[in-house]
Amino acid sequence: MAGPRPTDEYQEPPDDAIPAPGPPVAVPAAVIASTLQTLNLFDEFFRCHASTATRTELRAFAALQGWDPVQGAETLIEGLGLDALGLTRAGDAMPQDHVPALSPATDHHDHHPSRPATTRHAR
Repeated sequence: MAGPRPTDEYQEPPDDAIPAPGPPVAVPAAVIASTLQTLNLFDEFFRCHASTATRTELRAFAALQGWDPVQGAETLIEGLGLDALGLTRAGDAMPQDHVPALSPATDHHDHHPSRPATTRHAR
């Protein structure tokens, strides 16, 4: 049974889907930049490149967590994008002399103009 097909269209979540920001926490800029890149890469992978077998395994994982297999898997993927958006907004709110510079992209895959660009780099 085939599940929903991945889409390349990004829809901005409603304002009430994003929780109010919590109190500030000191985190090194390099950690924020690296985490943001990683979240964006996973988000891109699951939305655009994951095979049917991978999506099936993600649904099985969601079911093992007690979630609805399809909705739970999709919620997990949405969470990646929302977490990346939260980090981007936190960076946007920082004074510009404290915003980390992301490493130059060697292979840009910005499929979603309203989302931060993703980069590919060797780890």
